Amino acid sequence: MSCFMGIFTVNVKTAISNVSVFNQTCVRWERSPGEGGLKVVYLFHIQGRRWHQKEIFHERLFNFTAAEEAPEMCLDLPVGTNYTVNIAIVFPEPSVPVTVMIHTAEEDRFSNVSVFNGTCLKWKRHVGRAGVEETYLFHIQGQQGYLEEFSHEVMINFTTEEENPEVCLPLHLDCNYTISITEGSTKFVLQIPIIPPAAEEELLSNVSIFNGTCVKWQRKASRAEVEETYTFHVLRQRWFQKEFSHEMTFDFTTAEANPEVCLELNSGTNYIVNITAASSTEISALITIAVQAEVKEVFSDMLIFNDTCLKWRRNIKRTDMEERYLFHIRGQRWYQQEFFHEMTFNLTTYKLTPEICLDLQPGTNYSVNISITALDLSVLVSMTTEITDPRFPEVKLVTLQSPAPLIRLWKVDDRNGPISFYQVIVLPSDWQSQFACNSLTAATFFSNATNAAGYVAAEFLAKDVADNMSITLGDRHYYGKFYNAPLKRGRDYCVVLRIISEWNKVKRQSCVVWAQLKNISPTLEPLIAVGLGSVASVCFILLLSFSAARFFLYRTVPVPPTTMAIGMSSNETVRLSSTQETERGGDHLIFHRD
Repeated sequence: MSCFMGIFTVNVKTAISNVSVFNQTCVRWERSPGEGGLKVVYLFHIQGRRWHQKEIFHERLFNFTAAEEAPEMCLDLPVGTNYTVNIAIVFPEPSVPVTVMIHTAEEDRFSNVSVFNGTCLKWKRHVGRAGVEETYLFHIQGQQGYLEEFSHEVMINFTTEEENPEVCLPLHLDCNYTISITEGSTKFVLQIPIIPPAAEEELLSNVSIFNGTCVKWQRKASRAEVEETYTFHVLRQRWFQKEFSHEMTFDFTTAEANPEVCLELNSGTNYIVNITAASSTEISALITIAVQAEVKEVFSDMLIFNDTCLKWRRNIKRTDMEERYLFHIRGQRWYQQEFFHEMTFNLTTYKLTPEICLDLQPGTNYSVNISITALDLSVLVSMTTEITDPRFPEVKLVTLQSPAPLIRLWKVDDRNGPISFYQVIVLPSDWQSQFACNSLTAATFFSNATNAAGYVAAEFLAKDVADNMSITLGDRHYYGKFYNAPLKRGRDYCVVLRIISEWNKVKRQSCVVWAQLKNISPTLEPLIAVGLGSVASVCFILLLSFSAARFFLYRTVPVPPTTMAIGMSSNETVRLSSTQETERGGDHLIFHRD
């Protein structure tokens, strides 16, 4: 029997065509007809750049699977960005990518539009646009009160580089106007109504905004010192609302030539203020005010608690709306250069005092950036987490009987904080159950005469410890300030390895039993000493025996008569020569006279 194996390749010719953009951030395209029901995997590569930036601001790469012949995909793209979107088929058969350009308009490119001199407008451009040329298209439509159709319509282009542009429009005094202003770069459109004042009643001219929420205007000089009542109709639009809603209505009476009114407005809100003169309802001014929020209003009383938790207070005027925060967290360690911890997430809350606890690593310096995208505000908080107990070292528990055991050590990583010291602790076995890891921190062999509770035999700096490093217990050497004393024979010991971490005035330690020493036998040195002592004792006894025998021999030899007959004067003496020469003749011992 023979077997045949083959590789079959299915070529599906699939192409992308008729790519279009709708709803500003959505893409629709078509693929080759007649292949419906076949799932196709598309690869999207998105690159976005801001108009004032050269670097890529936003980049994404992801897959999208669809079986339709005309798939659609809506992308999550930030506003105010130019995007290049490349779409290619990667399965079942790769295709040549197609490219489409998408521009997301930025909201509120210009704000604080106000009317002055009856027919003139001024506004404030978006921050950072000063010095960049921008073109505005004014579509002016004027209507007399008794006519249904527009009686005056004109289109005007206005180009400027100023941060606070001003333009005066050719308006008729007897018409009510609607002015549509379109910003060329963003296509953002703003409509405002204008009712030019009657020539003879200049009650409301040169309207302007100052201090963010205050309005001032001019009255005709001939009407100075004559009281006039103005009615303020204020509409507001918050960042999450699509339409304006009524905020307040009030009257203001003044006789000044240059009246001023400061309004109580909420931060982070857009307003339309309509001011009408009571003496002539046809005299009014319409202005827009965008109140920017301040950081201290949005993030106040920022507090760090429980080492990794944050709490702050929101502006009480904003507590009736949902707030969305973006957290961007980065953590680094000076003692571990390769360490880097980064997180990004969103938090949505209605609470007046939001709280959040972060999942942070121990012994790390963190920078926490919290921002509110709707208000373009952010705050930076620095946090330092405490170290925790070091990880247990990788040691193998051994049981030994050697009086000088050799044990080995492996390094511990700095995961929970920087490792500072390694200590070797010797305990009597009956003290093992009573030992606490934070005890005996400075107990040397000499600090307790009996060493009943144990002692530190050695200490090593973390930088001096290498993997598979060995140490001999009882080698009579100093390690650090601790003496590695010899172990007492006939006793049982427990050897403990302690890892110490110190950082930012916090100390943590972990302990593990390293070895058990059972019934230690006598060492070689005492045995040698005993042996040598025994030999010396035997030699000494033999020497004494030899001396006694010789002394007894001399005492028992008789003196010859001839020797006794020899005359010696009383003043003569007999002494042994320095060489102690003796002659033995027969049984006689002859002394030589000097």
